Amino acid sequence: MDAFTAKSPIASHLRRRKYELVRHFGLPEGLVGGCLCQTHRRCGKPNCHCAVGPGHPLWSITFSRNGHRRVERVPSAFLSEIQRAVVHTHAFLDAIKELMTINLDLLAHTRRNHLQKKVRRRQKNVRFDATNDQLFPAPIDPLPM
Repeated sequence: MDAFTAKSPIASHLRRRKYELVRHFGLPEGLVGGCLCQTHRRCGKPNCHCAVGPGHPLWSITFSRNGHRRVERVPSAFLSEIQRAVVHTHAFLDAIKELMTINLDLLAHTRRNHLQKKVRRRQKNVRFDATNDQLFPAPIDPLPM
């Protein structure tokens, strides 16, 4: 069963937008943000094993949407697919964070190299000017008055 195959006009619109983003940015299409966790719930039936035990296992994914925290239940049929998607998403986001850090480090190194080149040029120009002064001394007036 595919967890992302809902049939409705809204789902169709969401899928269209998803594939626009996937094509435009070259993103993996199975990314799922959020935290997948397991809880246990009691069903309330007095003869059920959950009345005395830990309860029925229930998987849910917690995420934020427009500043509001949401929890969506994950059916057991979709669990393995969602788990793979969450792991893949976290690895993808970690790679993006590492890429941004590397780019900032490279920017800092490039800036330092650029400043060092300026300092070397200034030092080289100072030596060149001093050398020029020695090669071409001030003219001497041959007839003192």
